Amino acid sequence: MPGLWLFGIFGFIAGGFITWLALKNRLLFFFPFPLCRRGKCYRLGTDCVWRIGTLFGYETKGIYSYKCRCGDVYIREGKRFMELLPDDTLRPYKKLIAFRKWADDSESPYRKLAY
Repeated sequence: MPGLWLFGIFGFIAGGFITWLALKNRLLFFFPFPLCRRGKCYRLGTDCVWRIGTLFGYETKGIYSYKCRCGDVYIREGKRFMELLPDDTLRPYKKLIAFRKWADDSESPYRKLAY
């Protein structure tokens, strides 16, 4: 009987962790990356990588950081995909407007990265 309780607790913790991971990374799993500005990179793992020591590029509260093989660094914040310039300014690039569809993000202003 004690083994049953132990497996129940382990299953509850594992289920909670899997649910948390799925909710945290829902955009990553369900929506593809847009092409980079140079038109070469769009896949995570082969074309784009995240910083070592992060979970799928997670930096802080809804902000994910990726570097494409062209050398450009992009920040994903919710449905926005922005380019990180050398002076830590975020330049709007793409926004998610429908299921798996990216459009140019021209109405968002440039802003400084704050994390």
